Amino acid sequence: MPRWGDTEIGDEIAPRRRHPAWDLLWTVPVAAVLSVLPIGWASLSWCGVWGCSQSARRGDAGSIILPVLVVGALVGAAVVVVPWTGQRALRALVSLGVGLAAAVGAGVYVLSL
Repeated sequence: MPRWGDTEIGDEIAPRRRHPAWDLLWTVPVAAVLSVLPIGWASLSWCGVWGCSQSARRGDAGSIILPVLVVGALVGAAVVVVPWTGQRALRALVSLGVGLAAAVGAGVYVLSL
């Protein structure tokens, strides 16, 4: 019995295929959850074990660069690996922008602690 959305080709019924862009609905949240570890690493190197307070000495801003770049790479990779468009250059450009935005957001978050 054919299901809704199936198309009949000759004597066979071909199942309806979903667009690969739907995979972004799970790859980006997985990357966001995995980004918690580098953000924690950056906040630990910025604030130390006891956290940031007004009188506490904060770390060097250069110590958060690597974890923030890891956050950008994770989120950017989640966008570039899904073939949501056939144009690789467009996927790479969009993932670069999304990764850069995630890295800047993570850096601003950690520096504001």
